[in-house]
Amino acid sequence: AENENKMQALTGETLYCFGLATAFGLGLCALRQLLDWTSFLPLGRAGMKLPTSTKIQEVSEAFETASDEDAVEMKAELAKLIEVRNVLRLKFCEACWRSTMYALMIAIGYQSLRDKSWWFPNVKEAFADSREGPVEQDITVYYALSLGFYFQLLVYMFVETRRDDFWSMMTHHVVTIYLISVSWMWKMHRIGSLILLVHDIADPFLEVAKIFNYMKPARPWSDDVSTVFFVAFMASFAVLRLFVYPYYIVRTCQIDASEFVGCQVCLIVLQVLHIHWFYLICKVAFTKVFELIQRLPVDVNAWFLSARFSLEISAMSGNATACGTAKSGRRFTPMR
Repeated sequence: AENENKMQALTGETLYCFGLATAFGLGLCALRQLLDWTSFLPLGRAGMKLPTSTKIQEVSEAFETASDEDAVEMKAELAKLIEVRNVLRLKFCEACWRSTMYALMIAIGYQSLRDKSWWFPNVKEAFADSREGPVEQDITVYYALSLGFYFQLLVYMFVETRRDDFWSMMTHHVVTIYLISVSWMWKMHRIGSLILLVHDIADPFLEVAKIFNYMKPARPWSDDVSTVFFVAFMASFAVLRLFVYPYYIVRTCQIDASEFVGCQVCLIVLQVLHIHWFYLICKVAFTKVFELIQRLPVDVNAWFLSARFSLEISAMSGNATACGTAKSGRRFTPMR
């Protein structure tokens, strides 16, 4: 009878959480549409350099009176102008929405978790009597909001601009939804809430960096602001997802929740994705560094290049291999 009562209580909590998550998901879809039209689109038109309706109208009118040969080129130009405007609008609104939601969920998550006994670094306390008693109301709301948000992201992946990392992001969202759902049903909500917060903290920096990057053609100063937020994203991603997540969460789960093989596999899959994404982040960072080097004065630029290609310097210091290369006559011309 006691086990039956526990199962009924667990089923009731699960249905309540999933029902609340469904309501949040539908509400977030409606809220996003509302914010797109009332806030994000006007902000994008004001901050970005978009092909204007006047320019599109001019090309359209010229297309109607153009000869057959010119009409082909004008039709392609008109299609390109419309596509560029629509894509930039969509990406800008997407970044605004995600930055807003991540900031909101971080605030709710931190407020819900900061006074809990399983807060960092006492993560092992998340498994102490975690299946006894009802789930705290603030954790329920945080879980349901997160689940609804990732449902909404999954749906919008088929609406938003198709990206090169479509399948990795799809994998991430599916695995995340699975982990949230399973951890709730098995009353592993304590460790699950910590995982959610660790994953959310770095994301607003990236989305804000994207916003300022889209504004760069119209606002040159926004490039530097975008760089600052990207550096903050890179640092927080490295600390939270490459150190805190595997050391405090994955390791603790392997020790104290080893019986949940499916969850263990998903946690490791997430870590593999983290490593893959950090590799992509580093590639973007290196590209940005060399763009900044090219903008430096010529003599400073040459110094950076000589540091990058240090064969001649190594030859002067007596390095035999570098010396042989230097004697081959290889020279480097500084960027101008």
